[in-house]
Amino acid sequence: MWGGQEPRIVAVDCAVHTVVCHSSHIRGFPSVIFYRNGREQESFDRRGNETLEGFARKVLQLRVTNVGPNPPLPTVSLPSIGHYESIAPFGDGKSVFEQEEGVSSKERIFDAELSFAVLLDVAMPHGGDKALLIRKMGVLKEQILPVVAVSFPDDLFRKKVTTMHETLGDDLVEDQEAWTRALDAFFPKNMRGAPAKFWKHCTQLTCGLWQFFHALTVGVDREQAADRFMWHGGGEALNTGASVMACIRATVAEFLLCQDCVEHFVAAYDACAADRCTMKHPDREHTAMWLWRFHNIVNNRTSHERGIVGKDTAWPTKDECKDCRDKTLAGTKVFDQAKVYRYLLEAYGQPLAATTASWETPERPSESQHATRRAFTAITIFSSRPREGGFCSIGQNALIPGKIIKVKRPGATALKPKTFVVDDIVFADALAQSLKPQNLPLTLIRDIEEVTRSGGELAVVHIGARGTDGSSPQMWGLQDGKRPGLVELCCQLALSCAWSTHELRTAKISAVKASILTELLADCLVSPNYNKSLVVRDRGPFMGFCVDGGLSEVCVTSEDDIKAAVAISGSNIRSSGTFLSGGRTRVDKRAHALLTLSLIFGNGVGSHRLSKIHFLDLAGAEHGKGAAPAVPRVAQRNDGVLPRGLSGGNSRDDFTLKAFHKIIHNLSQSFNTSTTRPVVAGWRDSKLTRLCQSGLGAGGKSD
Repeated sequence: MWGGQEPRIVAVDCAVHTVVCHSSHIRGFPSVIFYRNGREQESFDRRGNETLEGFARKVLQLRVTNVGPNPPLPTVSLPSIGHYESIAPFGDGKSVFEQEEGVSSKERIFDAELSFAVLLDVAMPHGGDKALLIRKMGVLKEQILPVVAVSFPDDLFRKKVTTMHETLGDDLVEDQEAWTRALDAFFPKNMRGAPAKFWKHCTQLTCGLWQFFHALTVGVDREQAADRFMWHGGGEALNTGASVMACIRATVAEFLLCQDCVEHFVAAYDACAADRCTMKHPDREHTAMWLWRFHNIVNNRTSHERGIVGKDTAWPTKDECKDCRDKTLAGTKVFDQAKVYRYLLEAYGQPLAATTASWETPERPSESQHATRRAFTAITIFSSRPREGGFCSIGQNALIPGKIIKVKRPGATALKPKTFVVDDIVFADALAQSLKPQNLPLTLIRDIEEVTRSGGELAVVHIGARGTDGSSPQMWGLQDGKRPGLVELCCQLALSCAWSTHELRTAKISAVKASILTELLADCLVSPNYNKSLVVRDRGPFMGFCVDGGLSEVCVTSEDDIKAAVAISGSNIRSSGTFLSGGRTRVDKRAHALLTLSLIFGNGVGSHRLSKIHFLDLAGAEHGKGAAPAVPRVAQRNDGVLPRGLSGGNSRDDFTLKAFHKIIHNLSQSFNTSTTRPVVAGWRDSKLTRLCQSGLGAGGKSD
């Protein structure tokens, strides 16, 4: 770049910053482009006769004077193509790979799928050379997608690839937006544009592509369930070893942007590296082991080129597969290839003991898992801590697998217990530093991930300070948008977790609030005003409580979508709503608010799962005057019990929860000495608590 008198050199790693390179129409790297005043002037043709030094002299108008001899470059002996033809020796030094131990098959498959989507997103030259675009689309349709559709281990991913192949026509070639929508079926745009935040194991695109290629090889000759994905070309099935090898070559040659990588890979492939040409009809084992040998050739070469000497460049590492390296040949340590093959099957496909049919059906929880899974989860968030001896206090009981809330209530009897149980309790001060989903309290992260992956409902209930309405900044963030609230962060976490399951079909957000005075509802995705046409109705045990009258829903596929939906909802929740009461128009500033994130999952063959996360923001105490006095922040002990001896008097107005059991419908169960939670206590029968009744525990009405 040259924005004036001083030239500037900017380096961008296209393997990491894919969006930047894609928007600059960089078709391969390394690339050198000269800009003046923000406009591209000239680019270096690495295949031409001009040297890079000559290009730099020309564009910078410089004369280079060599004042002395250049220091000699260190030379290394690069391995020949035949070096790893049959066996792969390894060094005794530290491995060049990090964080290989304990990586699961699901993590590898996720990175493989994400890398494939990223590669297709950045490598298609929409808006550039149309002839090149048509050629790449042709290769994708004829040589890559058909093979992936029959060879990749993940059933749902194969179905998505099949759909893309069937819809790959002129519209995807001509229309970049149509192409983007097609890629959205794999992963949303924000994940493809910045994959570094979402990798499960890898840290860059090339690592993900190796996962993708290895996964293809373990799918060779895999039986197809009911011929659902049988592709035939020239009378030959496309999940043979030869077809998978050709697919890998085409993917690298046409779509990888690293030109040096492409040249080395294609040259070695065409030179029959790693015994490729000696296999007339390669089966699954031959194909998987060929790519393993080829992979180690590349590892060795690239490590030497980067000046890495004395380290172990072979894969899998000693930590990842200890049994793979226990063989010697002529006094030299080598891999045990039978154990390497077993490792590849387990790492990318299935254990050897599993049947082929198990590849065709997604994992389903066992009956015992169903029996132990919680039907609902309730988390209570307090805006301030209760005082010792106050109206509400918190305790612990080793026999109860949850949190104990003790409520003082005049005239309490055995039928109206003083002690209740919820799953977890979080205080607002624990949310103060939560600017990103990963900074949320572990309690929230754990329960959100559990309900997202397992199904069911989760209710996150916020209890505001006395005298407040249901629009707390802890839940909805600051009005200027500089600090996200709990709702936005939790929705981001849930959506990210949902995408990682590979089965997410739809994610929707709805938002509603109810006037404290009349319980009229307002659609908070539309306006803050209450609408009499919105009515909560019980549609039976299967559908539960729903809103009649057309409550709006918005689909979300990215963090930006969530941010926009929560911003609209929060704005309408904060605003005073108007309603008709007694023939007069009135303004109500106080309301309870509810936002629900619904996640619908499906494997494409009739099996579906629904997860719902409710965010219920309850106003403060509905009776009494004024707001509660400020409650000093106190430290919480490791066991979760508040320290004794805190002053605070005996005032019953010092904490929100006046008659706690009348505010939250079905939030918890009555105290029981058993280790289960068989009894559901009755709570106030409000409209919004009915809507999230499943997440609050189901059961009775007001007492």
